[in-house]
Amino acid sequence: MSKKQWDKAQLEDLYWKQGMSIREVAEYLDQTHMTIEWAFYKFEIPRRTISQSLLLYYTKNERPTGNKAPGWRNGRRRTTAGYVEVYLFPDDFFFPMASKQNYVKEHRLVMAKYLARCLLPWEIVHHKNGIKDDNRLENLQLLPSNKQHASDMELKRRVRHQEKTIRMLRAEIAKLNCLLAAEIKH
Repeated sequence: MSKKQWDKAQLEDLYWKQGMSIREVAEYLDQTHMTIEWAFYKFEIPRRTISQSLLLYYTKNERPTGNKAPGWRNGRRRTTAGYVEVYLFPDDFFFPMASKQNYVKEHRLVMAKYLARCLLPWEIVHHKNGIKDDNRLENLQLLPSNKQHASDMELKRRVRHQEKTIRMLRAEIAKLNCLLAAEIKH
């Protein structure tokens, strides 16, 4: 098989106008990709940026999603709020609970599996210990609405505030006792 002849104009046409990759150009011209890389360098043909390459790739090919995506982490991800989300496939029984991106918060999924039913959108799954990624069943509590969740959270906030006030007052009492003891000695 004889190798095809090529020049700068043909390389530019194949790469920029026809949208071929370096490897595709090399295969088309029956060359190694290193030979084509060298020719691009020699002829000073500019290369695509990464974003241009990705855009071209995803217009030619369907963008991989789910377990075919390059960033796949076994279907688990962490939100900026600290919750763990799990990817659900369309054939999953709990798929109706998933977001548009096919993810569901793990604590909701754990509770739904325990109850053997999908949770309703207004049902709240509360983390008893307040740790958002501790999704053990014994740490989760199903609340019928956000009203009960909000009152529970407000009560816990007030208790934390009172505990902080008690600690501050105890420290102040200890300080005053020290000052009083020093006054009595003198």
